[in-house]
Amino acid sequence: MAVALILILWLATRRAKLVPGRAQAAVEFVLDFVRVQIVEQILGKVNGRRFTPMLTTIFFTIIAMNISGVIPALNIGGTSVVGLPLLLALWVYVMYLATGVRKHGVVGYLKTSLFPSSVPWYMYPIVTPIEILQVFILRPATLALRLLANMLAGHLMLVLCFAGTNFLFFEGAA
Repeated sequence: MAVALILILWLATRRAKLVPGRAQAAVEFVLDFVRVQIVEQILGKVNGRRFTPMLTTIFFTIIAMNISGVIPALNIGGTSVVGLPLLLALWVYVMYLATGVRKHGVVGYLKTSLFPSSVPWYMYPIVTPIEILQVFILRPATLALRLLANMLAGHLMLVLCFAGTNFLFFEGAA
């Protein structure tokens, strides 16, 4: 699916024109959807500009891998196997850490992450270990597990619908 995605995008945009053809218009429509409806809605125009390429790549990857789960005889979505969600979660997590360090510096990032300003100082011995666990261990794991669980649940729902339809057509009438 990765090769098919790259091929489709390359064929659609290899001769990009000011007045787009059908394929170029379709790709531009999806790119514009990701930029305006996802990135700018969540991050705003200023911050969104920096992260648009990454989020567009993630969007196209997840779409392509999910479509592979619906194609007859292929029937396996790349995101329903733990490797791809883990890779995407690791990428997002590294970008999250890098952006925080770039904005606050290493010491400032650790201070804002591990010692929340809304917590009284005497609570830090309790809160800081929880924050260390949450920021450095649980966040990458939960990112991967959420994506995997969403995709796996979608595939299980499709299997359930197909099995129910098969039963109603062939077994339920008897």
